[in-house]
Amino acid sequence: MKKIISLMMVCCTLSVAWAVDADVEKEERVTAPLSVQDSQESAHTISESSTEVQEERKKPFKNAFMENPNAVGFNGLYPLTGGLTYHRWIDTFGLGITAGGVVTNNLNFIDYNVQLSLQGMVLCKDVTDWFSTVLYLNAVIGHRGSKMGSSEIDFKEWLGFGIGTEFLFAKYVSFTLDCLVFGGYPWELTMGGGASFKIRFP
Repeated sequence: MKKIISLMMVCCTLSVAWAVDADVEKEERVTAPLSVQDSQESAHTISESSTEVQEERKKPFKNAFMENPNAVGFNGLYPLTGGLTYHRWIDTFGLGITAGGVVTNNLNFIDYNVQLSLQGMVLCKDVTDWFSTVLYLNAVIGHRGSKMGSSEIDFKEWLGFGIGTEFLFAKYVSFTLDCLVFGGYPWELTMGGGASFKIRFP
């Protein structure tokens, strides 16, 4: 009897061991495809994320200055005086043109200037929905002619480099401040600065 019981216990033990082995093999067969599927899903997710990042990088730089890249207004800049101005942001680069002058009836006083400026954005931020600002590098080339009394017109060319900042309110009202170092011909070196008021539009 003891032998029969021992034999049954051995059989049960073997059966349990075989069942456990079978369950393990079954789990391996089930989980293997799931692992492959999970890997494929993870790879697909990573691929989608990478694609989204690439598409985001391809999108053009957008902010309030890009929404309203054009501007017209008044610009004053020493030592070139100032006048009416037009400015446009093209992505992160800016182009400005300014022209102005004063002439009296008897031609005893003449003062005119023409300016061309180029900007490159360094920092740009939409601080709030109604206020944006940009810090930029600025280069200006200009010509000025002036005369007082009976003297001949004095012509002078200027080239300046410096920095500037633009404040944009409600996406349309623009105010700028500039600080530059100018070199003039005939030879002269001086510090210069200016400000402008403009209205931006698409």
